[in-house]
Amino acid sequence: MDFKHKLVVNMPLDNLWDDDGYILYQRELNIGPVEVAGFLNLSVRYVIADCGKKLNWITEDDFHKQWKEEIKERIVNNPAKIYLDSFPGGFAFIASKWVNNEKSVILLFEKIH
Repeated sequence: MDFKHKLVVNMPLDNLWDDDGYILYQRELNIGPVEVAGFLNLSVRYVIADCGKKLNWITEDDFHKQWKEEIKERIVNNPAKIYLDSFPGGFAFIASKWVNNEKSVILLFEKIH
């Protein structure tokens, strides 16, 4: 499989990958905007998943900008009840914390529209 061209085909994701292949992280839990904000000054990797597109790995600087402009106000608090009309632009993000054996953290934002 060529991971450089691998697309997101369904969500929630079971695995994360980069251009080199699957990475060994497991979803720990879904988180809300307050929990995401708690990670903003820590060493964390950020990724956005959108069906039909590649995983979008974002640098810390780019994430901080996107957080303020697009993501913060669109985090779903209860993934079981998503009303897209209640979010600006009619889309939202389910945020989740992923960890590996060394307890390194990736925050995943699955775009729902």
